[in-house]
Amino acid sequence: MNSVRPVDFFSESPPERIIGTEMETSVQARYGDDSDQLNQELLHNWYYRNLRLLKISNFLSNGYKLYDDCGLLEIASPECLGPKQAAIYDFAGISIVSKIASSSPIVKGVYRTTGMQNIEGGYISQGYHENYLVASESISTQLLQTILASFLISKTWSGAGTLKNGFQLSQKFPSIGGSSVTNDMSRRTQEGNKPMIMLPEIENNDSTTIGNDNNWSRIEIRSSDANFSKSITYLNLATTSLILRLFEHPNIVNLKKLHSYSFKNILEGKEIFNSDLTFSKTLQTQNNNFISAINYQQLLLDSCRDLSNRINLPDSETNIFNLWQEVIDNLTKANLENNEYANLLELVGFAGLHYYLTKKNGSNNLKKPSYETIKAQLLWNQIYPSSGPAQKYWSKVSNDNFFIKDSDITQAIVEPPLTRANRRASLIKTHYSNITLIDWAIVSINRKDDIKQLFELNNPYEF
Repeated sequence: MNSVRPVDFFSESPPERIIGTEMETSVQARYGDDSDQLNQELLHNWYYRNLRLLKISNFLSNGYKLYDDCGLLEIASPECLGPKQAAIYDFAGISIVSKIASSSPIVKGVYRTTGMQNIEGGYISQGYHENYLVASESISTQLLQTILASFLISKTWSGAGTLKNGFQLSQKFPSIGGSSVTNDMSRRTQEGNKPMIMLPEIENNDSTTIGNDNNWSRIEIRSSDANFSKSITYLNLATTSLILRLFEHPNIVNLKKLHSYSFKNILEGKEIFNSDLTFSKTLQTQNNNFISAINYQQLLLDSCRDLSNRINLPDSETNIFNLWQEVIDNLTKANLENNEYANLLELVGFAGLHYYLTKKNGSNNLKKPSYETIKAQLLWNQIYPSSGPAQKYWSKVSNDNFFIKDSDITQAIVEPPLTRANRRASLIKTHYSNITLIDWAIVSINRKDDIKQLFELNNPYEF
């Protein structure tokens, strides 16, 4: 798939959307607590050779990027074709970090989490970001601020669960504040003021990331949780891509209706929905009605289904309609305040954590977290030295392997997807010793004749 153009996103047979994820992990040392020193230790090249991978300037020969970000070890997936492949490579990233950590004698533990309360009552969130390729002309700040932001705050089913003055559904929501959409890079690390949606800066459309073709843009979602359920991760990525499809087909979709049922106050909705363990609370809409998060999700699902009946959407997106409906239906039956889960224990991440903490510490201890409950939540998110309770829990849920197999993840550890990532990986393997500059969309080498050769990877689909 190497001839995709931005205009194709508006066609009746749009291509798979390129999607990538970024996951920060907490690495704990056996001795001391110098995270920067520890992360630099894990970025040494010899660890990657043990995995039969080459690494140059944090880019790997399997398409990934691994680097130190503000004292946290972060792994970014390759550019993936569609949400299913993006979910596969997201989980392969967990395995890569675990394998690298296992090669180091100074690593005590590694944890995949996007937010936790500490014993003093404070809250610290970490990064888990999703990147979606769009045609630049499809970006409408108004639609992002209303429809997409309303979708994100009502998508509580994608939360991994956390403790903050009681149990909350999303780990990331407590850190969100201010306007939901921004291109102000400084807000990315402002706890309590982090945006939900990042757009490229107006003066610089991220040329090193996307390429020099200004017809492409990247929408970054910064309000999602890192999950241990493969199916819910796939569903999360697929539904977001589907919502962007609605914006890309305004002549088919009734965007005015969706806008009128979007929520007036996104920040208020974030607070209400994230702590609503009954899944029944409502919020005022733009047309002055009141609907629940479940109601809005159903409206969006119906709109996406209608669009799929009129154009040929990729199977990797339409295949999740039944799962999306199943999640919505079970949310209507559940009430976590009464420990009534319906079938959510086999569907969503936060239900598993709620059940685990309740069984381990009791329901009352979730309302005012103790040292024991906070320690239990951290252990839940462990990925090294052994699988934590979350990984073990989801490995026993048979339905979680319906869409994504373990064999898919194993293959993704060593093989880049057939996108620009494949070409970049090939250049690393071929010119490893001669590369002088590398980024997502550019590779520069010094040839044997001392002539510099520049490879511009402007089209994310070309491999």
